[in-house]
Amino acid sequence: MNDTYELVTDSDRFATLIERWHGSSIALDTEFVRTQTYFSRPGLVQLLVDNAITLLDPIALTDLSAFGPLLSEPKTTKILHAGAEDLNLLEQLTGHVPSPIFDCQIAAALAGRAASESYHRLVESLLGVELQKGETRSDWCQRPLRPAQLGYAADDVRYLVDVQHALSEELSRLGRTAWATEECGYLARPYPMPPYARARSTVKLSRQELAITARLWAWRERQAQTRDLPRARILSDGALIAIVQAAPAHRERLSRIDGMSPRLVRKSGDDILAAIDEGKSTPEDECPLPLAVPVTHRPLVETLRAHVRRCAEAYGIAPEVVASRRQIETAVITAAFGCVDPNNPLVNGWRSEVLGPDFRDALESNS
Repeated sequence: MNDTYELVTDSDRFATLIERWHGSSIALDTEFVRTQTYFSRPGLVQLLVDNAITLLDPIALTDLSAFGPLLSEPKTTKILHAGAEDLNLLEQLTGHVPSPIFDCQIAAALAGRAASESYHRLVESLLGVELQKGETRSDWCQRPLRPAQLGYAADDVRYLVDVQHALSEELSRLGRTAWATEECGYLARPYPMPPYARARSTVKLSRQELAITARLWAWRERQAQTRDLPRARILSDGALIAIVQAAPAHRERLSRIDGMSPRLVRKSGDDILAAIDEGKSTPEDECPLPLAVPVTHRPLVETLRAHVRRCAEAYGIAPEVVASRRQIETAVITAAFGCVDPNNPLVNGWRSEVLGPDFRDALESNS
């Protein structure tokens, strides 16, 4: 572990560095805690800029908004590894989403490495450096941070640029540089999926029930944000789906559903019932598409999965990097209801090159 870094806790020093960093590419990582809150509690922002490591203390600095314009500067690359959560936190802290992005995990997957290669593994395999893992479960919001924590955090960005260079060379040799640019763009602007699709129990719901689910999900999200509490502290997924399936019309019936405390009924019962009414009144053709593949189209899912496996193998890429089962199912469901979404990543960009015209043709012939 190398201890060459600067810990910044002074706002004047921070302002000086912001001026100095204009026009430079930035390798970055974050440390945070998110257990009892909706919003992440930032503990540290690690940067490698112009070969110098800087650790920003967001607890001492309190306002990092001046960093935002640098993060969204279009001519400079922001280098991360598995950066989805980092992007969310940095947007929370600065009001800007970092762009353009080079995510080393995405680049490694497109170069033919594992679908979710760890940073430690990439550093070791590409650079021959073995990193320590001792501070993985640290409390990053405690103060003061221990030297071991700071050294570990600094190492998380120390080798990012070198890893990026090595992966960029691999991608260039394979002719896949544009693939990485496209795929990293989805990290900041993902293809829209309904948030409730992550809950397994929603797969069995009807379109009308999904209309209710969407409204209850949005209500819970607003409550969680306003109160800065985890979603489950507002209402668990199980209780929310139970409400959807019961679709109560009055408080007394709502109060009998498992997971509905008297306090929640008293404080939010009217809002929950209003969301149910809105969902019930949604016309069928305006309701969300189902999350379960129609029985008639299930063979198509298996056909397309086999096609993805063959194509991925031909390019030396893990199949799940090209298309997950859920992504294939979503495309098939959309086709089953009459159209192929032209914005779906599976029929665009580098994936259309890997999968060829057969993938889209199969969808269109079944729509």
